[in-house]
Amino acid sequence: NGWNEQIEVLKSNIASTLSSAADNKTLDLIDLIERIGIDYHFEEEIEQILGQDSNNYKDNDNLHTVALRFRLLRQHGCNVSSDIFKRFKSDEGDEFKQEIVSDLEGLLSLYEAAYLRTQGESILDEAVDFTKPHLAAAGAGAEDSTLAERIAHALKWPHRKGMKRVEHLFFISIYGKTQGHDEAVLKLAKLSFNVVQHLYQKELGVLTKWWIELDLPKRTSYARDRLVEVYFWAIGMGCLWKPKYSLARYCFTRVTTIGSVYDDTYDAYGTIEELEDFTAAIHRWDTSMQGIEPKMKIIFEAITSSYDAIHEMTTEEFGISYCWDYGKSAICCKFIPRRSAMAGQRLCTDL
Repeated sequence: NGWNEQIEVLKSNIASTLSSAADNKTLDLIDLIERIGIDYHFEEEIEQILGQDSNNYKDNDNLHTVALRFRLLRQHGCNVSSDIFKRFKSDEGDEFKQEIVSDLEGLLSLYEAAYLRTQGESILDEAVDFTKPHLAAAGAGAEDSTLAERIAHALKWPHRKGMKRVEHLFFISIYGKTQGHDEAVLKLAKLSFNVVQHLYQKELGVLTKWWIELDLPKRTSYARDRLVEVYFWAIGMGCLWKPKYSLARYCFTRVTTIGSVYDDTYDAYGTIEELEDFTAAIHRWDTSMQGIEPKMKIIFEAITSSYDAIHEMTTEEFGISYCWDYGKSAICCKFIPRRSAMAGQRLCTDL
């Protein structure tokens, strides 16, 4: 409760700063808020600002501002043209101007923006080829030590490809060492990180209890036990790290953890004949499982109980249960073709 009270006060102060900042400073603040993992507090404000800013390019904007605006807009689904970077190319248009090489902040922003390119955007392909060697050569010698760290990190793992929670932790550390940083922003980032981390621990505790009670790893000793790994995977999927997606993390972890067991069953345990019978029984959703190998019966019981629980939870939350019938029919068919190919057969072509 004490943490939540502090968070609400800090949110109010930062929201005021966000609404009153100058244009370019607003973009920097939005980028910071997203990088340190507090953007879920300001989703409406950010969408409103970026919606108003989608065509707000000025002729005197520097490379950092242009690239940052481009990246933020694309991250939020805006189809902004990459032609805006043509102004930073030579008059002949065949390469980027050498004068931008000394602008490390701008180069880094261009490098990160280029990773949101789509097929056929040659100017952004060229941007990666141009910025990467210059950043590698100059980054270590940058006067700003935090900029040097950011460059080294981006070259190893570009922002677009990073796992959000790992990126948040890295940038909280970097921001704390940045000269002139905003203590309110830093404090909100640390408090929010701890609150969300506590939520993850509670969720994982509930899932661990379910997994222990299911006792599937002991009953199928050939299969991998991947509960924690799968939950970590869920956190790393797009926006699923945000607190409001607790149900999505829970459902994904249950389905995928059991999915790992029947993956191993198809890959390393059952014969083709056993798996054909097993798949047919699942398509029928035949709870009797007559004539099915004993360990496969155990897996099917785990599948049905989890799908029934998820069906109940999603129906309670949303009023309907999405893709319920398809989920049942597709649950094993994805594994049969791989195993069948090993046996030179062609099976399960109905999906």
